[in-house]
Amino acid sequence: MLRELLIRLIREDRSLAQDPRRLRALLYDHCPADGARLRALVEACGLVGRQLDAMGSTPHRNIFLARITRHLFEEVGLRQELCDWAAETWHLALMAAEQVYPPDTVLIPGGTSARTDPCSGKAADRPTQTVNWYDCVKWRNRCRLIAVQPVPTKFLISITILFLLLFFVYAFSSGQIESQAAAKQASQKLAVAKKAATDKKLLPAGEIVTNSIGMKLVTIPAGKFQMGDRKQFAVTIITKPFLMGQTEVTQAQWKAVMGTEPWKGEKYIKEGTHYPATWVSWDDATAFCEALSKKEGKNYSLPTEAQWEYACRAGTTTAFSFGDDEAQLGDYAWWGASDFVDGEVVPGKGTAVNEKYAHEVATKKPNPWGLHDMHGNVWEWCSDWYNKYDKKLPGGNDPKGPVAARVIRGGSWGDNYAFFCRSACHGSSDPADRSDHAGFRVVRLSE
Repeated sequence: MLRELLIRLIREDRSLAQDPRRLRALLYDHCPADGARLRALVEACGLVGRQLDAMGSTPHRNIFLARITRHLFEEVGLRQELCDWAAETWHLALMAAEQVYPPDTVLIPGGTSARTDPCSGKAADRPTQTVNWYDCVKWRNRCRLIAVQPVPTKFLISITILFLLLFFVYAFSSGQIESQAAAKQASQKLAVAKKAATDKKLLPAGEIVTNSIGMKLVTIPAGKFQMGDRKQFAVTIITKPFLMGQTEVTQAQWKAVMGTEPWKGEKYIKEGTHYPATWVSWDDATAFCEALSKKEGKNYSLPTEAQWEYACRAGTTTAFSFGDDEAQLGDYAWWGASDFVDGEVVPGKGTAVNEKYAHEVATKKPNPWGLHDMHGNVWEWCSDWYNKYDKKLPGGNDPKGPVAARVIRGGSWGDNYAFFCRSACHGSSDPADRSDHAGFRVVRLSE
């Protein structure tokens, strides 16, 4: 009752997120008996308002939830489950204020044939909109979801038999298929290398350089690519080759340059030589680049958003650097440790389930240019200011984003939706933010 009331109030008047006194009065008028949850929502209101002032829109989900939960638990002293419930409720309310579907729309998951109301069992008599499963989850608290009718048993048996037959056929021919695929992949890599070698201005992609602190850097050639997702993209040109860290900056590399341990004593952390350096803000990451530049006499920096996506794609145009199949994400990324369902933390569906921390770098497969952990493990800071993709992408030569929050890329171990690990997915965070799921990698101009 209280969650639905807050969502309705914020949809009608978003300024309530920045006015705790007026919000408390309205909530108390309707739900005076639910005192503990009411207090949690009001206590979080001030922090929510400050984030909206700083960012101008609903923050990235995981970062937002972490901030609100930490504020309520450490500064207000509320129970953990109450903190989680309040943070999730506020995030849903702010998403509702930016909704794209009318509030009475019935969402129908794409690919299903059912059109019946789950309450009455009759045909839906309200406006319908076919959406993908991600949008169904995103809007589930504001629009009614059509139930999927059960599949007949005979049909399931037939499908099972067909699947077994196909499996045996595949198993019989898999050896030949794998050998053909390996030969094709080798041929493609050879063609890319030959093309790069014909142009003296371009370095061959994948060549590795090791710097003074043992950090491995991969050469990335200049080139052109389509930046963004399939619905909105811009032709973007990287005019100069550069070197990019093969992995995220590790704790050992951070200590070698900065001599500090910002992750020490924090939650959801594993310590060790090859674990990524987390609990570092954008400002901290920039300071690391400046210190490393001074140490080596070379120009290190955070990648621009265009450089990051270009290197992540590695010449591909698919959702991920390995293709469009989300089922393969576990081979390339640590992701999906946990999820929130009705305000409660439940196990996720990815490779980091029950392992709530950033994992050692380079333990998953690299992308075609030899870069590890471009998908998942930790969100990575970019040098750009954040710009929404619903605005026109800049495109052109070596583009940089506008002034807003700073860009983070790649997804993390805590994200339960593969959507956040796509090559084109970009998030945002305040430059001063530090968290267990944010790190960075560096770039250096090629000599």
